[in-house]
Amino acid sequence: NNGLTRTPTPYRLGTYSWRALAFDGSKYVALSYRGYVSTAQHQEPYTSNTINWTTPVENINLKNCYWVALTYDGSKFIALSKQGFISTSTDGLTWTVANQNNDLGNHSWGSIIYDGTKYIAVGGDYQTLYTATSTDCENWVVSQKEYTTNTHTKDEWVGVAYNNTEYIAISAYGYISTSTDGSIWTTPVENASLGISNSGIFYINQTVYGNPKFVVIKKTGDFCFSEDVENWTKALNLQEYKRNE
Repeated sequence: NNGLTRTPTPYRLGTYSWRALAFDGSKYVALSYRGYVSTAQHQEPYTSNTINWTTPVENINLKNCYWVALTYDGSKFIALSKQGFISTSTDGLTWTVANQNNDLGNHSWGSIIYDGTKYIAVGGDYQTLYTATSTDCENWVVSQKEYTTNTHTKDEWVGVAYNNTEYIAISAYGYISTSTDGSIWTTPVENASLGISNSGIFYINQTVYGNPKFVVIKKTGDFCFSEDVENWTKALNLQEYKRNE
């Protein structure tokens, strides 16, 4: 079982404003906006529709930062805050003291990924997309791309994903920018079929759901799917998308 086909029992992990989730191959780590952490062990094969999460704990090294993103690079978890603070952990429980990275600065960062060789972060707000790359998570090269919109004055960049060929960054209000190297990005363009209320994006390469595709998670709890980054299909879940293909 790949974990995508089952329907888990809904479980509320407290009211901690959870913002990020990462998986290291054996356990899940959830991170809240204010620095609370909870973990859960992966079950294979699945024997229950319930994932047992640990009681959320406020980590002293993560306090006073607005955490928005989390990724795993094969040896450690990397947490990124909206103001450019970074903290790392090898087990998801013990975290380094959060320090604001001088290169990143405070650019309303919203997402971070690791593509196997480098880290990519995206952020920004109305009319500016900030992107950053790093090979060591300490020294970053930051770029910005200006764009024009007369519609949304409170937009923010919330997600970045990679499909081994192309990077894609999305904003909450449906603007999209792409890159082939993670450094040079296209001018953001609004995509009507993607729509608004976006909160994150990831890429799945699971043949059980047809061709590989990007998946955007909505704040409303539903999803949008795309194989080409241009045409998006809305669905309540992966099974609905598969039925409608």
